[in-house]
Amino acid sequence: MVVTHRGPMNYKGIEYSLKSVEAGVWEYRFYIGRAIKTGTTKASDEHFAIRRVEERIGRELLIAGIYKTLPQ
Repeated sequence: MVVTHRGPMNYKGIEYSLKSVEAGVWEYRFYIGRAIKTGTTKASDEHFAIRRVEERIGRELLIAGIYKTLPQ
């Protein structure tokens, strides 16, 4: 089993951690307010995993109403 830790990292003021749990599978964890968000993502490369987690953080911030979308 491959376990590579990467963290803590920061995106839009949210600190998160990322670790490889097996080839191509990454586990992430971050907090928004009091809510703990955890999950896994499949990505062949660490950079893609980071990008996916940051996209997830962005979506969660929109849901929480912390960041608003720009008008079209």
